[in-house]
Amino acid sequence: MLDQQKILSCVDSVPSLSPTVTKIIQIANDSTASANELIQVIKLDPVLTAKILKMINSVYYGMPQQVVSLARAVVLLGINTVKNLALSTAVLGNFKKKGKIGEFNMNLFWEHCLGCAVGSKLLAKSKKVNKLLLEEYFIAGLLHDIGKLALVQFACEEYAKVMIAMEGEAGANELCIEEAVLGTNHAKVGEMIAGKWRLPAPLRESILEHHHPKATGAALNISAAVYIANINCHRKNFGMSYSGSCEYDPLILEKMNFSEAELDTVFLPLEDEIQLARFFLEAA
Repeated sequence: MLDQQKILSCVDSVPSLSPTVTKIIQIANDSTASANELIQVIKLDPVLTAKILKMINSVYYGMPQQVVSLARAVVLLGINTVKNLALSTAVLGNFKKKGKIGEFNMNLFWEHCLGCAVGSKLLAKSKKVNKLLLEEYFIAGLLHDIGKLALVQFACEEYAKVMIAMEGEAGANELCIEEAVLGTNHAKVGEMIAGKWRLPAPLRESILEHHHPKATGAALNISAAVYIANINCHRKNFGMSYSGSCEYDPLILEKMNFSEAELDTVFLPLEDEIQLARFFLEAA
């Protein structure tokens, strides 16, 4: 079992976001900030500028003409989307994306996260969420298991025991096994990392609650979207396999006004959309 110091050490071992990305998040969260302020900050980081231009010119965004100007990219994508592009690039660049750590398969891990990202965004689109906020759902899905990644990389021997326990117990509850073996779980650790990075509150909450979202209000909140997308990926064995329960909480579906048949329709384009979104893993 991990003591509190070891847990804090895992969080501390996760690289901090660069000053540029931290400033971008700060500007994007300021309702009075202008696109020009964002452009001036990004221009100071030529690597990030190149990656944003590479991303906007990918098939995922389907721009009719090549975008060669950062200012144009910010205008076309919007401040919020540029913020999330910068954040996803920074996070993915800080972690191993291929191969294995022990028996933990990084390729499958990121496939699962990408599936959750795309699924969360599809859910938001189906509920006609403001277009300016769609990328919030995507980035929340992409980062929902960031705590698991930290535990695998910085407490690998201890997390190997979790994987063994999961394999030996049919219908296992992942968080319960982590609590029993580690004294914490990946959702709690992920929320601590999100706090270290000073991410916006809805994103921190979605990381903490992605297994048990609060069913409050009728609007589709980010936590509920990630929860539903996460279960859908496990049901379809997309990316990392999972031995726990893959049943939706009927209370969540009722609050979000979804039936399982409707979810099947929403997720029909999932695999095609994932193919388009793979550049997120390749560009970082």
